[in-house]
Amino acid sequence: MPKSDATTSITRALSNDEGTVDGRRARSQRSHDAVVEALLALCREGTLRPSAAEVADRAGVSVRTVFRLFEDLDSLVEIAVEQQWERTGALHDAPDATGTRAERAAALAHQRIAIHDATAPIVRGGRHLIDQSAAMRRTIRERRHLLREQLEVQFERELRGRTPTDARELLSALEVACSFESIEYLRVVAAHDAAEAEAVVTRSLLALLTK
Repeated sequence: MPKSDATTSITRALSNDEGTVDGRRARSQRSHDAVVEALLALCREGTLRPSAAEVADRAGVSVRTVFRLFEDLDSLVEIAVEQQWERTGALHDAPDATGTRAERAAALAHQRIAIHDATAPIVRGGRHLIDQSAAMRRTIRERRHLLREQLEVQFERELRGRTPTDARELLSALEVACSFESIEYLRVVAAHDAAEAEAVVTRSLLALLTK
């Protein structure tokens, strides 16, 4: 075989091998994404701790594939939580900090209800991992810090002129009023719909700010 033909054959073989590897990677990534989406869908539907079989069935893959892609179910949940936080990143943009006190309170309440409703299903499913996962604890801490800073900006006028202790206490009280946990109570225990919960949070914020 001429040298040029041999080189062409080798190049073609290498290209075929690379194509096969790339194809496998693409299929693996599709399966990975399908499993994560399956877990999120089950959580949104109320299955907080779905089994591997339930996830595999929803994703259209085998249980063996689930454990080939993820070390265990907790690893899958941790990745799903991280992805859900990333997807809802825009919801964490600061609300409108202009307007009257009532308008600013309403804008912040609307934002916090939206964040809660977008993240609550997967947060409930991943709550048991918080003690185990440094990454989840770090993410939660960063988000809470961001939201507290937004509160300071949103109600800077009302905090201005207070003593440091009074301002800190008021800020913490405001933080509790619009926290994930408070909204979870309103949405789940008190069974308020989103609009009702938003009205309650707005009213709570205004009650604290008028004192």
